[in-house]
Amino acid sequence: MEKLVSVIIPAYNAEKSIEKCVLSLLEGSYKNIELVIVNDGSSDNTKSIIESLAENDNRVVAFSWENKGVSAARNKGMEIANGEYIAFVDSDDYAQNGYIFDLYKTLIESDSDLAVNSIIEREIEKLNPFTIDFQNNDVQNCENFLKLNKNFLIYPPYAKLYKAKIIKDNSLIFPIFTSYGEDLIFNCEYIKKCKKISFADYKNYHYIEMQNSLSTKYRADRLENGLIINKAIKEMFTHFNMLTSEAEKYIQNRIFDDAYNSAFETWSKEFEGGIIKKINRTKQIFNNREVFLSTAFIDENKYSPAILNTFKHKSYILFSAKMLLSNRG
Repeated sequence: MEKLVSVIIPAYNAEKSIEKCVLSLLEGSYKNIELVIVNDGSSDNTKSIIESLAENDNRVVAFSWENKGVSAARNKGMEIANGEYIAFVDSDDYAQNGYIFDLYKTLIESDSDLAVNSIIEREIEKLNPFTIDFQNNDVQNCENFLKLNKNFLIYPPYAKLYKAKIIKDNSLIFPIFTSYGEDLIFNCEYIKKCKKISFADYKNYHYIEMQNSLSTKYRADRLENGLIINKAIKEMFTHFNMLTSEAEKYIQNRIFDDAYNSAFETWSKEFEGGIIKKINRTKQIFNNREVFLSTAFIDENKYSPAILNTFKHKSYILFSAKMLLSNRG
């Protein structure tokens, strides 16, 4: 018998997409589902749309409150959920027929604590199905775990199936102290409580990237927030004694990427402040100890040698001068 799966959908001003999102799940091949939609203080017609959907199908639970952010909305959804298993879908996205069924199949057949599937719009390397047993940190398990991370399959909450018991027994929540990356931090904490996780390359989830999404827009705190996220990733690898040299290199490259992008964004038109403020922010980035340490691990073919040397020698004045000259040109 199919177990109840609760699908949590945070929704904010989603009147243009929420119905398509919900119907794609209700019409899916896995029928024993509960859709928990948390309307996060929308100012459009989202509230009336989800209430109408709930009236027409008793598998839909509509909940509305004042705007508190996506993390708080997901946490409220987990609080309301009755299912033995938890899945997440964003209100801008939609699923194909087998989305929940294939996640459930991946989890049950491998007797795992987390199922991970692919996303249609994300190109990744060709991966065969595998199960990672964290009680055995052999070379293959370490390599597969790193592959999940490098292909960004660990990061989002969607295209995954979780056990509600693990979430509730460990009081796991999406953190509200970060401006982005809260889903990755949640997943890192969840995975640390797992014995096994499994991947299968089923592609049933449509990710719709919206204009000005968190993943693409300018962020003044990109470096600081990135350091929090990368710390969580490193702690996850360390927890399972899987922090190989390749895993360390991967994490250090993430740190440098955030610093590199932060430095260039400081000199973009989106940055609020004059030249002195830009130079001080550049100095702050270049003098960060973790950024400096990361320069020993980076793939030098990815970056301009001249720019790379400014980071390696903490030459924030030289970098600032280059930015001033390029902006004038």
